[in-house]
Amino acid sequence: LRNYASIFSNHAQLGGGIYATGSVSITDGSVSSNTAVSGGGGIYAMGDLSIVSALGSVDTTTVDRNVVANGNGGGIYQGGSGALLLDKVGVFLNTAGSGGGLDLESSGNATLTDGATVHDNSAGTSGGGIYTSSPTTISSGSLVYGNTAGTAAGIYISANSVTLSDSDVSTNTATTTGGGIEVNAYT
Repeated sequence: LRNYASIFSNHAQLGGGIYATGSVSITDGSVSSNTAVSGGGGIYAMGDLSIVSALGSVDTTTVDRNVVANGNGGGIYQGGSGALLLDKVGVFLNTAGSGGGLDLESSGNATLTDGATVHDNSAGTSGGGIYTSSPTTISSGSLVYGNTAGTAAGIYISANSVTLSDSDVSTNTATTTGGGIEVNAYT
């Protein structure tokens, strides 16, 4: 998808907007207002997923307002062995049981960089912004803020390592534990 392409207002069991077992690349487009029953309100990806704003603004490339009724990954569910790259991307106002913005369960690396934002997402249980069991790097001015969840409103880390460099996790609200980050594994 390129140049302001939009995937919006779709519905499915998995991958309300996009269901992919192979590689997907999105440049300057949006995945918005989709719904799924079990996972990946916006995108359900098992292969590599690259979402980039070539125009240099998180406003031009977004994954927003997607919903999963009874599962994980309101904005994006990443499974299998694929890698994830979010470069200057806005992930916001998504909702799921866990991983409101992102549910990262791939054995591949997940990278949020160059001012990527994960904000104002919500999860009924854990990981309002991000739920991750993938090796994850959040760097270069990326932000995780304003997310809500029962536990781990900003980031829930269940396995592997998470590296946070030159980035902020702030103003997230959890009902019980881990307002910013909750770690239930090694880091």
